[in-house]
Amino acid sequence: MELENINSVVLSHDHGDHTGGLRILEKLGDVEVFVPLSFPSQFKKRLSSYPNVSLVDVSGEREISRNIFTTGELGHFVKEQSLIVRTNRGLTVVTGCAHPGLENILKAASKLRKVYGVVGGLHGFDKLETLKEVGLVAPCHCTARKREILNLYPKTSLKCSAGCIIEI
Repeated sequence: MELENINSVVLSHDHGDHTGGLRILEKLGDVEVFVPLSFPSQFKKRLSSYPNVSLVDVSGEREISRNIFTTGELGHFVKEQSLIVRTNRGLTVVTGCAHPGLENILKAASKLRKVYGVVGGLHGFDKLETLKEVGLVAPCHCTARKREILNLYPKTSLKCSAGCIIEI
């Protein structure tokens, strides 16, 4: 992806490993940055200081662009949003860490359509049977049980890491 083609950035939650690298924003054209409503005001103020950034507070589910949605802010302890991408196969949910619980995220996403895939971090996730109905699982980042998921669902799961390309 070319930097000049980026016009939206979605931040899942307020942890440094999900908000680092934002100085790249100054090299982009006009860009909307979608953040959960609960993000600290100091962080939002810093983002808003970039003249090319339009900050968008997200509380509930909303469309970000054609066929791309956010679940809106979910959870209590760590509030987080996940991306939902509508494809011909169904919805693919892209999580940050799934702190609100994968079941809660899938429930929110399934209001739009049947969920086909899950890609991303599954922090603290242990109800592996939840994944049996999903056509694509790509656990990465903070998923403690990656190997177990890959072994349990060999036909539908993929190894995933930063920079990998997944066709959805």
